[in-house]
Amino acid sequence: MSWNNGCERRKFEENQKRLAAEYRAAGMNEEQIAEMYRFDLEVFNSDRRYAEHNEQFPESNFEDGGEDNSPLMKRHLDAMSVGIEQSLSLLPDWWIEEIDDPALVKAIKKLSEDDRRLLAMLAIEGYTQSEAASVFGVSQRAIGKRMQMIEKFLRKFLKRF
Repeated sequence: MSWNNGCERRKFEENQKRLAAEYRAAGMNEEQIAEMYRFDLEVFNSDRRYAEHNEQFPESNFEDGGEDNSPLMKRHLDAMSVGIEQSLSLLPDWWIEEIDDPALVKAIKKLSEDDRRLLAMLAIEGYTQSEAASVFGVSQRAIGKRMQMIEKFLRKFLKRF
């Protein structure tokens, strides 16, 4: 069944009103209640995105032996299968979504594609500055300067939060 945002949002808001009353009764102030609401809203939006991008198959499609008997699975298994190497090349910025700090994620996403690639090469893939320099076709000193600029940008951006 697909996500009905209007219906789900209405349920969410009704539940939030009930929770806010419970929180007030427990002694929480309005700022704390608002923070709880913002957190719950992020979870709600994450669930919505998941539901909108992932179609669930009805269980009846997998009767008599499980998903291996699904005609769709048999026909499209190769197309749906992706190895780790392929997935990393298809999603070069996958590592950003693994960061828990939303402000840092926002800052990194504001960097250019080359800067994000450089960060990934040095921090995730284990390249040295010299190796990254040869990939980018510049000197190791240029990579060092670029990293200083990236660090300065990230520090400045994160000070605002």
